[in-house]
Amino acid sequence: MRLSLGFIIRESVDGLRRGVFHSYITIAAMIIAVTMAGIFIYSIYNLHKAAEGLLSSLQVQAFISMSVPEQNHTKLAERVQQFDPRWTVEYITRDEAAAEFAQEFDPELFNILKVNPLPASLRINLPAEMMQPDSISKVIDRISAVSGIDDVIYDHELLVLLHAGMNKLTIWGGIIAAITIFIAIGITFNAIRLKIHAQQDAMNLMSLLGASPALLHALYLCQGAILGIAGGLISAGIIIAIAGAISLRLTSDIVIALPHIYLLAIIGGILGIIGSLLAVRRYLAV
Repeated sequence: MRLSLGFIIRESVDGLRRGVFHSYITIAAMIIAVTMAGIFIYSIYNLHKAAEGLLSSLQVQAFISMSVPEQNHTKLAERVQQFDPRWTVEYITRDEAAAEFAQEFDPELFNILKVNPLPASLRINLPAEMMQPDSISKVIDRISAVSGIDDVIYDHELLVLLHAGMNKLTIWGGIIAAITIFIAIGITFNAIRLKIHAQQDAMNLMSLLGASPALLHALYLCQGAILGIAGGLISAGIIIAIAGAISLRLTSDIVIALPHIYLLAIIGGILGIIGSLLAVRRYLAV
């Protein structure tokens, strides 16, 4: 028998039809495994994006000394901006600081005080790679060394908390994703093993008719790929539906991202091939 892709696909589909019960069970189990893996992968991805968004919203605030004349504040902001063109430096006047404070806390406060005690400041947005608990101190020291800067503050505790949470998400997410991947491989392995036992006589007959071991191996690998791709496609649809249902309950500002969702079909196919390969090497005797 000639080893051709078209023949392999046709025979693989026929083999799946002959063992339709095993095929449905395998696809159902593959859907569960790939859906679980996909949910954890995209959960980790979106949580990371949310954490990065919070990191990008963290600001370093440098307070300008009251002794610095107001006309020199712009030059001070330009000097800080020259440290790194990636920084975004926003100058906040004393009046703007007072207006923000009054809006957030007590609008009547400055009517009582009569005098604005708040200094002007520079709000500095740093790139995400600089918002690291171990490295941001160097940035703070550099800004603090500028003449005319009284104090530099940032939310250190939130920064540490965000990074610790991201690290835990990565570790546990990786562990859970790996477990679900092994489950998917094991499911395919077991399904193909059962098919091999059920079709052993047919495989022996095909071997007598001239089918090479490579062809017989290819048939089972193709079956595993088809089952995996089918499971991955259905899993992608399920995850899209779940994300859509969750999005309806969230505010419009929060978007659940599912980049390259089609890759679940490819992942399912790869897992199906791996499981089939392991089963074929161990149980197919022709």
